[in-house]
Amino acid sequence: MPSPFPGMDPFIESRRIWTDFHLDLAAEMRAYLNTRVQPGYYATAVDWQCINVLHNEERLPMSECTHLQLMLLAEQQHDRVRCRHCHLTIKAADLPSRYCPECWEATGRKQYDFEPVVSARTDVVRYRCEMCGVIIEAH
Repeated sequence: MPSPFPGMDPFIESRRIWTDFHLDLAAEMRAYLNTRVQPGYYATAVDWQCINVLHNEERLPMSECTHLQLMLLAEQQHDRVRCRHCHLTIKAADLPSRYCPECWEATGRKQYDFEPVVSARTDVVRYRCEMCGVIIEAH
């Protein structure tokens, strides 16, 4: 049976599969770009959050939750390292073989040369409301 959505694949674009597909695509693009950028530069994948502002007549009603049951979220600091050859940034715990998986896949060489990545410490404290699930950031 032909697709009811010409030009679209509802299977791939389902919420469960699309997120995984998008993350894999971003990783592949990063690896490809890192083999082609000038020395001293590197490509990285970054999460962006976009908030759409609606016009006054289209505003949705605000939640009636008063956010009284808040849970403090732990800081997400990981011990990260960056490959000095392809600039892959990865958690040190995710390197069981101790060589760079990107360099191994791209060139067939095992590169063991990593530099520590200093994580930027922010003064933002994050909470999650147990009633409605919203994430609240306090600066």
